[in-house]
This record gives sequence, structure tokens and C-alpha cells, in this order.
Amino acid sequence: MSCTDKSTAIGVLNVKKSPYLENLRKCVPEPKVAALDSGLPRWSRLPLEAKIPVMPHVTDALLSRRKLGERLWIEYVDRKRFVDCSDPYSREVNIPYEGLHDEHLARFFLQSHRLREFLIKTEIITPGLDVKCNLWEYNTYRNYLRIMHGKAMKRELVERDELLKEKLVLDIADGQALKNNEKLKKQEVRQARLGELEAKRAAKIRRIFDKDRADGARLAELWEKQRQETRNKIVRLKVQMNRIKQRRFLMAKLEQQRILNSFREWNERDRQFRKRMEQMEGNKRRKKIEVALERFDKKKTSQEEAIENELRVRECVEQSKSEFLREYQKKLDDSQRKLRELFEEKRAALEKALKRPRRARRKAKKIGTCYCKVD
Repeated sequence: MSCTDKSTAIGVLNVKKSPYLENLRKCVPEPKVAALDSGLPRWSRLPLEAKIPVMPHVTDALLSRRKLGERLWIEYVDRKRFVDCSDPYSREVNIPYEGLHDEHLARFFLQSHRLREFLIKTEIITPGLDVKCNLWEYNTYRNYLRIMHGKAMKRELVERDELLKEKLVLDIADGQALKNNEKLKKQEVRQARLGELEAKRAAKIRRIFDKDRADGARLAELWEKQRQETRNKIVRLKVQMNRIKQRRFLMAKLEQQRILNSFREWNERDRQFRKRMEQMEGNKRRKKIEVALERFDKKKTSQEEAIENELRVRECVEQSKSEFLREYQKKLDDSQRKLRELFEEKRAALEKALKRPRRARRKAKKIGTCYCKVD
């Protein structure tokens, strides 16, 4: 192997393993398997994908899937009710019907004392109501639990992907809301500028009205001067000025009415626009609050279920630990008792040998027997 290949292999080995799958496995607890009260200690620590090996010399191993009247099929219930329809014809794992595990017959088996005693006597069940099974059935049931645990992990992975998609959609909505806020600010600036222009326009109109009033005053003065000249001319000018005044008054009134109508229309449009924007903001705020409450409820239920599963696992670990210590202490007591009995036998034999006469001991010494005094 060249130096380049060695460096590449070392680099691949030094790559840190992603903890994503381990975290996913911790989130989805493994289904509980019936504890093995007998057999090798290593069997209780085997994973679900490993089978219990065939050992002819181990005859006292008790294999049990579940207790009397408990169903073999399991269900995972977390955020949503899950119904497994991926294997309708039982081709992955085929578990035949077992009447002792039928939950509808549990009352029949448990109420009849004679029937229960008969099942225990024929060694179909144990005194603890554990239904016995053979090694093939036990390994098949472990394989079924492994498949169900894998499907639960797959479903958890799909739900996590959906949560990531929802988070992405929410981020996009937040960005759109920020853009809308910027547009609203620009519209407010535009409305302020329009107000300034309207003020300038009103000032210009007032200047025009003042100019018109000044012109009217000058025309009145001219009319008074011309009145002294000729009465006919004054009459004609009076009629003409009256017509001009009426026309100007009507024009001014129409212009004023038009300006007032335009102001009313602008104010009404602004009021309706503000009302629509307030309704849209209120709807968005309500939707955000509802989504946040739903996510909080989901997170709360998932954490409660995780805490319950952790407590169950701890109880199982403590129980298995106490059983192992009890069996180990029993083995130590048996070995100490056997050593004590052997020591007593050897001591009695030595004391008997020491009680022989001196001649017999000399003879035994010639033969090669050694006698040692034991206190």
C-alpha cells in the first residue's frame, strides 16, 4: 500500500461518526422482550437483530414471549395513531395464532383454577403465568419486534423531515412579513409627502381666492368711477359685472365641492386600507399563536413519553441487576460450602492418620506417606 492510500485510509478512519442515528435510536425506545429467567447471562444483553443460539447442553433455559392472555402484536402510539399496512399478508414475519395469548380468552384461563393448575402441571405455562415457547418461536418473535422497531424509527425520521419543512416554510413567511413591513413604511412616507403636497395646493388656492377678491374690489372702484360718466354705461357694466360675479361664484363653489369630495374619497380609501391591514395583521398573529401552541403541546407530550420510557428502562435494568447479583451470590455460597466440606474431609483424614500407632506411622513413612499436623 502506498503512502497516499495509507493517508486516505487513516483520514477515513478518523472521520467522526454522525450521532444522528444514535439520537434517533434513543428517541424511539426498543420494545420490551420477555426477560430470560434462566439460560446464559449474555442472552439477556443480545440486541433484537441477534438470535438466541442453539445449545444442546443448556436444558434449563425458559423461553417465554409474553404472559398468559397478553397479545403478541404490539402497537407504537406516540404523536399519531400508527396503523401498519405494509405487510397485509404476513410475508415478513408470520406468527401463527396462539390461543394462550388471546386477550379475549384471558378471563377464561384466569378464572378457572383447575385449568390453570392443569396448564402448569403439563408445563405449558410457568407458575408465574409465562407461556412457554420453543427457540424458533422465540427468535421469530424477536425478529418481529426488530421489524416493528425499524418501522417506528423510519416513521420518526419522516416526522422529523416534515418538521424541518414546516420550519423552512415559517422562515419564508417571516421574511415575507419583513418585506411587507418595509412596504408599509414606504407607503407611510409616501402618504406624508402627499399631505405636504395637499397643503401646498390649499395654500395656492387661498392665494388665488385672495387675488380674486382684490380684483373684485378694483372692478368695483372702476364701476363707481364709470357710473359718474354715463348711466347707460353704468347699467351695462352693472349687468355685466353681476353675470361675472355669478359665474365666478358658481365656479368657486364647484371647485370647492370637488376638492371636498376628493378629500372625502381619499380619507375613506385610507380608512378602509388601514382596516384591511389591521385585520391581516391580527389573522397572522392568531395563526402564529395557534401554531406555537400546537408545537408546544406536541413537544410536551413527546417529552412526557420519553420520561416514562426512560423510567421503565431504568426499572428493567435495576431488576435484571438484582437478579444477576442474587444468582451470583448463590453460586458463591455453593462454592464456599463445597470447599468447607472438602476441607473438613481432609482434616478428618489427617486426624485419623495421626491417631495411628508409631509403628504404623514408621511403616507409612517408609512407604512414602507424609503426615502433617493441622490445627
